[in-house]
Amino acid sequence: MILDLQGLWVKLGQYMSTRADALPESWIFFLSRLQDSMPARPLKEVKVTITRALGVDSDKVFESIESKAIAAASIAQVHRAVLKEGGLTVAIKVQHSHIAEMMHSDLVIFGSLLYWMGLLMPNMSLKPVLEEWSKEVSKELDFRIEAENMTRVRHNMMKAGLPATVPRVIEKYVSREVLVMRFIDGSPASIPPHKMDRLGVDRELLAARVCTAVAHQIYVDGFFNGDPHPGNILIQRRGDHFRGDPTDDLLIRAQAAGAPSTRLGTRMPSQAAGLASDGVPVPHRMRNLLLKGPPEEYIPIMLDFGMTKELEAGMRIAFGKMVVGVETVDFNLVLEAFDEMGMRFSTEDITSDVENL
Repeated sequence: MILDLQGLWVKLGQYMSTRADALPESWIFFLSRLQDSMPARPLKEVKVTITRALGVDSDKVFESIESKAIAAASIAQVHRAVLKEGGLTVAIKVQHSHIAEMMHSDLVIFGSLLYWMGLLMPNMSLKPVLEEWSKEVSKELDFRIEAENMTRVRHNMMKAGLPATVPRVIEKYVSREVLVMRFIDGSPASIPPHKMDRLGVDRELLAARVCTAVAHQIYVDGFFNGDPHPGNILIQRRGDHFRGDPTDDLLIRAQAAGAPSTRLGTRMPSQAAGLASDGVPVPHRMRNLLLKGPPEEYIPIMLDFGMTKELEAGMRIAFGKMVVGVETVDFNLVLEAFDEMGMRFSTEDITSDVENL
């Protein structure tokens, strides 16, 4: 039914597919299919969108575009293609026709549902949920914002020398409805463990690298992917990654050597000086783990930055305290973190307050 409804309801299904802590395993199995296997639109329709969005005939930009989409999700689908200029293999993310109108219409319906749910549960404020979704949907429908987000996170991770990366955006071919990036010939992180073992993936090391990359985004840079799920991560051998795009190889090595960061052509002085985006000091440049290591070793490639979140330094520290407090079963530290986050509790019945979280 979700596939038939499309639009916002697929986004909701994707979110639910990540909640293995709250939903039965059988639900997760079926909902996880929504992450990258939606019905794709025909290539003819896709080419019309590309031509309109870029202002130039798609046949003049691309030597070839594969007719079958390599992924299709709620807002867009992705096709493998080859640029006429330079012959680079790229991935074209193309927005579905009329998806903007559909998503905004779905938000109105969603708002009505939340209104009636609010009447049934007057103690629960659901209005912020609608406001948050409305804001994020508008951002996700503009691929120029996603291109900025990808480049920002990519440079942050390169600067820190993390063993993970984000595909290089081809800035010349970015618009509200089309986003062209380097094609990553990898495997989705959602493949079953036995298939990873067959590929020779060190699953423990890979998981540690994904966690490190995400933690760095949240706690150091304060700018991170707000829609994390396995469909948004590819894995690729290090050797294959650096053979696939000579320009990307040069950029990563230049960054590792200490060249200043750029963000879609604009220098970011604070990052070049060793500071996060809000001026908070970051650790001294580490040995670049993306470059160092055997070529057969797998690295994670982070995808889909249409939905991102930004945390101020104080909130980052508070969130870190909460995680440490939970890990060490230090309830005082957890409550201190909640207080710094702006959550206030009754001193008379703390147990009920925690249960109501």
